[in-house]
Amino acid sequence: MEGKLTTLRGRRFYGVVVDGQYRACVAIRPEDYDDALPHPTWVIPGGKFARRKLAHWEQHRHLIGETILQMRERADFDASRYCIEYYRSQRELLLMAPVL
Repeated sequence: MEGKLTTLRGRRFYGVVVDGQYRACVAIRPEDYDDALPHPTWVIPGGKFARRKLAHWEQHRHLIGETILQMRERADFDASRYCIEYYRSQRELLLMAPVL
């Protein structure tokens, strides 16, 4: 996906599991429509989210799944929406669980 973008600078990257499949996502900018987009588009449902920060996530990838599972145990977890991984930088990942 990154190879199809003219630049990674200023981009927002996300990860979402939908029906058991991982979707790597990037926020689209107006200039991205100049050429045909190489992948299907989709909108991540918004709303209120609980967040946990995972620093140095590349060295702690094993914590991503277990942290999401812990967040899904919250009493206010909204199972009708998706948990989101927001890759703020190569050092910082925000794990987000939808809440009511």
